Amino acid sequence: MSRVVRSLAVAAAGLAAFAVASPAQASSATRVLQSGHVQFFADDTHPGDLMVDVSRRDGVATVDVEWYSQTCQNAGDTWSCDYVWRGAFGVTPTVFDFSLRSTTVVAAVTYRESRYTCSFDGEQETCTDLVDAGTATTDLSVTWTATERATTSTYRDETGALCFSRANQAPATGSAFGETYVGRDQISALSQQRCVG
Repeated sequence: MSRVVRSLAVAAAGLAAFAVASPAQASSATRVLQSGHVQFFADDTHPGDLMVDVSRRDGVATVDVEWYSQTCQNAGDTWSCDYVWRGAFGVTPTVFDFSLRSTTVVAAVTYRESRYTCSFDGEQETCTDLVDAGTATTDLSVTWTATERATTSTYRDETGALCFSRANQAPATGSAFGETYVGRDQISALSQQRCVG
C-alpha cells in the first residue's frame, strides 16, 4: 500500500469514527420543568389554609396538596385549639394544562388526615398526641391566571447545565375539601425552567 493510499485509509477511518461519535457528543439532554404553586390563607370565615404544588418534569406530572386548619375556643383563662392536617403527595392529576398565562390542574386526591388538640392556661401549653384519622378523597381544581408579563433569568445548575427560567405572578382560584377559594389572600406563581447540558 502506497503512502498516499495509506493516508487516505487512515483519514477515512477517522471520518467514520467522527460520524459515529459526533451525534452523542453534539446532542445535549434538555430537561423541562413546568410548575404552579399557590397557598391560600385562612381568614375569619374560612379556617383552612390550602397549599398546592403541581409540576411536570420531562412529561411526568404530579401534584402535592396540603390543608391545615386551626380552630380555637376560650373558656375563662384557658384557650383550647383543635388542629387538623390533610395531605397527599405525588398524586397524578387528571388535567394539567400549563402555560405561563393560564394554567389549570384537576385531580381526585386521596389524602390522609391527622388531628391533635392543644390547651394553654396562660403559663403552660399541653398538647395531645397526634391522631391518625384515616384517609378520604376530595376533588381538587385550581386555575392560575397571570396578570403581568413573565420575567426571565439564566443560570447554571449544580450539574453545570445552562438553564433558562421564566416565572410569572399569577393569582389563583380553586376548590377542594368542601371549600371554594376565590378572593382569598394567597402566594401564587407559575414557572418554567428549561436546562440544556
